[in-house]
Amino acid sequence: MILTRFNSMRTCQRKPESVPPVFVSESVPAFREKIEAGPQEFVKQDLLGFAVEIAPFIRGLLGEEVGIAVADRQRFLYCHSGGVGLQMKPGDPVKEGSLIDLALRTGIRQVNRVEAEVYGVPYIGVSFPITDPGSGEITGALCMITPISRQEKLIALAKEMENQINIIAMSTTNLSATSEELAATTDNLNSNAQKIRSEIGKTDGIIALIEEIAEQTHLLGLNAAIEAARVGDAGRGFNVVAGEIRKLSQDTQRSVKEIMQTLHDVQRSIMDLTNSIEQMSAAAQQQAASSQEINASISELVAVSGQLKKLAGELLL
Repeated sequence: MILTRFNSMRTCQRKPESVPPVFVSESVPAFREKIEAGPQEFVKQDLLGFAVEIAPFIRGLLGEEVGIAVADRQRFLYCHSGGVGLQMKPGDPVKEGSLIDLALRTGIRQVNRVEAEVYGVPYIGVSFPITDPGSGEITGALCMITPISRQEKLIALAKEMENQINIIAMSTTNLSATSEELAATTDNLNSNAQKIRSEIGKTDGIIALIEEIAEQTHLLGLNAAIEAARVGDAGRGFNVVAGEIRKLSQDTQRSVKEIMQTLHDVQRSIMDLTNSIEQMSAAAQQQAASSQEINASISELVAVSGQLKKLAGELLL
C-alpha cells in the first residue's frame, strides 16, 4: 500500500500540493520537513528511513499490543514488541529464517503464526519487503506482530459451542425418533381400544337376549306352577320342577344385571382409556412434530457454529 501510494504520487502530472497539517507532527520535525517539501521531493528520500520514522505512528494507530519492527538487510533499525515481549532492540542482527529475513530474501509478504509455547503469548507476524522506488532493490522490511490471545479464546469457544451443539443435535435426533415411535405406539393403542370398545358394545345384544330368555323362563316356571296346583297331588313332581325353573330364572336375571353393570363399568373405563390414549396420541404427534422442528433448528445452528469456527480461524490469518 505504501509503495502504491508513492508510485502514484511520483507519476502524477499535477503540481505537487502540500499535505494537510493534520498529518504533520511537531514532535518529528525531520518527518514534517520531508512531507512539506512536496511529494516529488519526498519520494527521493530513503523509504527505509521513512518506515523507521512512521513506525511509531503505525503502532499508535493499531494499538499498544501490536509490535512493529523495521530492519535493513542486516539489522533492526526500529523495534517494539508490543504485548508479545520479544527480546529485540535496534542494532540487533536479523536472524536467518525469521519473517523479516524471508521477506528480504523472497521479496514477498510473509505470514507466520507462533504458538504460546514459544514466547508465552500466541501471535501472528506479518513481514513486508521495502523496495527502493528508483532502483527496485529491496532495502529492508517492515514487520508487524499481533497477539492473538483473544482470537484463540474465540476459536476455543466456537469449537466448544460446535461440540455442544453436535451433542444436542444427537440428543434431539434420538428424541425425534423416540417421539415418532411413541406416536406410532399410541396410535396402535388407540386403534385397539376402539376395537375393544366396539366388541364390548356387541355384548349389549347378547345380554338383552339372555335377559329375555330369563324372563320367558320365569313365565314358563309360573305357568308350570299354576298347572301343577290345578292337577293337585298328581302335579307335585312337576311343581318341584317348576320351582327350580323359577329359581334358575331369578338367578339368571340377577347374574344378567351384575354382568350388565360390570360391562357398563368396563365400557366407561375403556372410554376413559380411549380418551386418554387419544390425548396421548395427539401429544405424541405434536411432540414428534416439535422434535422435527427443533432438529431442523439445531441443524441450522450446527451449520452456523461451523461457519463461526471457520471465521474465527480466518481472524488469525
